[in-house]
This record gives sequence, structure tokens and C-alpha cells, in this order.
Amino acid sequence: MDAASEEMHKDRGRAESFGAVAEQYERYRPAYPADLVADLLATDPRSVLDIGAGTGKASRLLVGPGRSLLAVEPDPAMAAVARSLGIDVEVSAFETWSPHGRTFDLVVCAQAWHWVDPVAGAAKVAEVLAPGGVFACFWNYPMPHLAHDLTDDVQRRIAPACDFGVVDVRSSDDPYAAQLRDSGQFAEVTTRRYEWTETLTAADWVGRIATRSDYLRLPPEQRRDLLDGVLAAVAPYEPLVLPFGTYAIVATARA
Repeated sequence: MDAASEEMHKDRGRAESFGAVAEQYERYRPAYPADLVADLLATDPRSVLDIGAGTGKASRLLVGPGRSLLAVEPDPAMAAVARSLGIDVEVSAFETWSPHGRTFDLVVCAQAWHWVDPVAGAAKVAEVLAPGGVFACFWNYPMPHLAHDLTDDVQRRIAPACDFGVVDVRSSDDPYAAQLRDSGQFAEVTTRRYEWTETLTAADWVGRIATRSDYLRLPPEQRRDLLDGVLAAVAPYEPLVLPFGTYAIVATARA
């Protein structure tokens, strides 16, 4: 993990930019692989907390009979979409959220742990985990595909001064895991990887990348030119069968 990724949580303008496209985020962002969900639910948790839940894409995979689920999301617009889809949400940054003595068997953070202060976040997770509970943070990441190469080409041509950086969870064996281990808050920290595929149209692809924080911060005209350029570049190759990886860090509570 590079230094820029370690500091992403301090860029609050970028971290809190998604509410303006909450509906698009729900429509175009990918979900998570079934194998990951099965592993998260293997211990049959009775209570689940979803940190930085966004529109509830992970939350909805974890609900079930006899299981309570609470989401914490700092952006009111994202939280509103999650609520409209049946998720119980409290609007707050996780670091300042008050659990009011509640604890949870399973705590997850999907595609959002890089927006959480790692020191305060680890301490808060340890506070709310029930004895023997599990914390998992995870990210989807793209595998090599022509769509990414074509998109990069357009980005370099239309917005050469911009850094279209995303969390690179392939840069080491345990990005973010070392921070959790070093926190001393958990009995064990392990990592897992999953592979899966998804099929998209070119329009879906453009809709997805349009919800990325680095795109959202571009001037409107440049952003429009960039998205139009990407659509023209990838359209001849649809449907796009995109390979994905999902990287998960799993930490168990101390007894």
C-alpha cells in the first residue's frame, strides 16, 4: 500500500463526494461475490454492523431471518437510498458515531475502509465487536482487461494532469492488514482473495466510472468530454466481460 492510499481518509472532500451521485452509485457499482458473503455468514452472526455502507450494496447481502443489521453512513444522500431499500441507517462518520453500548457479532466495511482513520477506526471496531466477533473490510479491484486500457488512454489524452488513483489492493500481500495487526486490537488478522466476473454494456461501464471520486471532482465540461471519450472507445467491444478480484481482511475480536 502506498503513502497516498494511507492518507486517503484525510481527503474529506473526496471521501464525501458520492452523495451527489447516490442513485447512480446504487445502479452502477458492483456488488460482492457470493463466496465472500458465505464466508462472512459462516458463523451465523445474529447482529451485523456495516461501516460506510453507502447505498447498502453489501448490507443487503448480509440481511436474513433472525439477523439484525445496522448501517452507519456519513452521507445523508447515500443513507437515504439505503433506507429506501430497507436498510436501517444511522448518519454519522464512523469515528464519531456513538454505539450507545451496542455490540455486533459481525462488523463489515465494504469499499470504504480507506476513508476511515485507521487508528480511530480500529479502536472503534474493537469496541463494538462482541467477544469472538469478526471484522471484515473488503474491496473489489479490477483485473486486466481491454476496457481499463482504453479508459486509461482516454484519461491521459483528455485529463493528463489528473491523478486517477484508486486504492491499489494488489500492491502488496496485505494492504491495510498491517495497520490492523499493529493496532493490537485483534486476536488475529488474515487476508483472503476471491475472483469472479461481471458482464456490462459500455454505457454501464461509463456509468460506473462516472461515480468514482476522481471523476466527480473534475470540472463539468472536462468530465463530460472524458466520459464521452471512454464510451466511444469501449463501445465497439461490448458486452464487456470484466474479471474482478475481491480482497478481504478478516480480523477476530480478542476474548
